[in-house]
Amino acid sequence: TFPLIEQALKEGKRVVLPVVNKEDRRLELYFLGSMEQLTDGYWGIKEPDPLRAERAHAEGIELIVMPGVCFDHAGGRIGYGGGYYDRLISSFKKRPLLIGIAYEEQIVEYVPTEPHDHRVQAIITDRRILEV
Repeated sequence: TFPLIEQALKEGKRVVLPVVNKEDRRLELYFLGSMEQLTDGYWGIKEPDPLRAERAHAEGIELIVMPGVCFDHAGGRIGYGGGYYDRLISSFKKRPLLIGIAYEEQIVEYVPTEPHDHRVQAIITDRRILEV
């Protein structure tokens, strides 16, 4: 995902990344001004440093690129078990476009979903783009 983030910054796009809030089990959003604002976050994943990045809010966010353990052809997604992205997406008044990002091997026939799960509209793999 770093090349995608770097390209978006180079094109002058406003990039927003999540920071894990361990206490409330939620994702907080921060604008990323440069790659130098990234620091090791929860689970060792790079996140914006809240002391150096500006806080963002859900309004105006049009696209979320989200990871997953696996995805199916109907846009079903298994995340990492915390429900972080599902809670974040539920907080939006206007739902943004949801794009899954995965390796081709993470695309499976069927993902069991529950009513609170949010499906993605497309999946970008290392080999193709799947519109669902």
